[in-house]
Amino acid sequence: MTLFEEARLAALGCLAVLRGDKNAPAWFDLTLRGLMGSLIALVVIFGVSILMPVPGAEGDPTLSPLAQLLFIGAVAAIWVAVLYFFLRSVGRSNRLIPFLTINNWGSFYASVITLALSLVGFGGILALSLAWAASVYFLFRAALIVLEIRPLLVVALFAAQIVAGLFALMLLGFVLPAPAPVQ
Repeated sequence: MTLFEEARLAALGCLAVLRGDKNAPAWFDLTLRGLMGSLIALVVIFGVSILMPVPGAEGDPTLSPLAQLLFIGAVAAIWVAVLYFFLRSVGRSNRLIPFLTINNWGSFYASVITLALSLVGFGGILALSLAWAASVYFLFRAALIVLEIRPLLVVALFAAQIVAGLFALMLLGFVLPAPAPVQ
């Protein structure tokens, strides 16, 4: 299966997740190969998002595009580590690859939609807030369907990941060089 075929099926799977269809995982390639395909798609769209000039954006970013990708990757690595240890503690570590694959495709399509909205002039706080809310809803639905855990455990997982993400941001803030002053 090509990456484009996989992306087309994943789009249908993402819609099934949003509907709460218990058979939604059947649309995705939940193997290690499928995880790599979803990761490639996600890195490509993040790269495009970082390099694409967005109307209304002012000034240069304080980090280079490569540093931005590394920053996103570092935060994602912490997120995955917390997810792994959480799933191991609730006896669901065998669901890591399927959940990551589905989450990656959901993030890919959320990024595509957000980028498209930004390019046509709807990139304000309202559009970003709606995209964020839809992403959280998708992630919650995917966790319920794929991980098969109670909603309260999903909330606990999200809380642990938020705390870990904030910790990662704090650490990266200390490690990354400060931007040069604007003259």
